[in-house]
Amino acid sequence: FLNGSLPDSIFNCTSLLGIAFTFNNLTGRIPSNIGNLVNATQILGYGNNLVGSIPLSIGQLGALRALDFSQNKLSGVIPREIGNLTNLEYLLLFQNSLSGKIPSEVAKCSKLLNLELYENQFIGSIPPELGNIVQLETLRLYRNNLNSTIPSSIFQMKSLTHLGLSENILEGTISSEIGSLSSLQVLTLHSNAFTGKIPSSITNLTNLTYLSMSQNLLSGELPS
Repeated sequence: FLNGSLPDSIFNCTSLLGIAFTFNNLTGRIPSNIGNLVNATQILGYGNNLVGSIPLSIGQLGALRALDFSQNKLSGVIPREIGNLTNLEYLLLFQNSLSGKIPSEVAKCSKLLNLELYENQFIGSIPPELGNIVQLETLRLYRNNLNSTIPSSIFQMKSLTHLGLSENILEGTISSEIGSLSSLQVLTLHSNAFTGKIPSSITNLTNLTYLSMSQNLLSGELPS
């Protein structure tokens, strides 16, 4: 296992096309000069003990397709500069201590296929702009402190196969539009504050293999 902190000098290797230092015992902060890796298409740093915030210079990595700093101890907010990463396909920051609101600028990463921000401390609403990421296949936001309704724009994401919104403080009714997510295979909405009936349109989700809606304030009968 690698120990110690990430040396700034690594991020002066500006010709690097990718860098991975996963599942080690690295500590300290992500160096602020990470933005020097302008040619990198992937930066994989998951499974360490990195702390501190995500540097603003992350927005300089326009060639990046995969950014994974999941399973660390990062804190602070996701910088709005994340929206500059217009080639990004995978944004994985789950299992950290990130907080604040999920920035709407994430939706500028219009090529995203996988957005996983679960098990953090995000608050506020689910940005309705996320519905503009029409190619998104996986959206996992569970185990945060999100406290809005589900934006109707989410139901425009016809490529979604996995939608995880459980263990938040989400409220309101579950829209009948949920039945339009025809590619959906996994839907988790449990442990929220949803009210009203389960819409009958949920029976249109013929590809669904896992559904969890327990521990809400739902009423009425199960759709037949």
